[in-house]
Amino acid sequence: MPVRDYRSRYILFKWRDNIFLDRSILSHALSLSVMRLYGEVGASRTRLRIMDMGTDDNFAIVRCSHKAVDMVRAAASTVKELDGRPIVLYSVGVSGTIKSLKEKIKKRKLP
Repeated sequence: MPVRDYRSRYILFKWRDNIFLDRSILSHALSLSVMRLYGEVGASRTRLRIMDMGTDDNFAIVRCSHKAVDMVRAAASTVKELDGRPIVLYSVGVSGTIKSLKEKIKKRKLP
């Protein structure tokens, strides 16, 4: 019986300004940033996908491989502008399940 070769991690990213971001714009920017830093092979190992976005709280939950958490965090820190507007993405927390990450948001354990 084959074993799944990767586990997922969920990273909560926030930004300060009240900028409405489309999911596709953020996904494209993160993918390009990962590609620039790690190349095509590194990008394929991240298994990057945006799972949820909150427009009122300025957050995004991104799923990636458990081995690529540091790669995605580093790539997000190099994103300087989206859609012609300056932005700073910072990671607030990492969790193994999306449910526990959302619970941390509700309990305000994460800023």
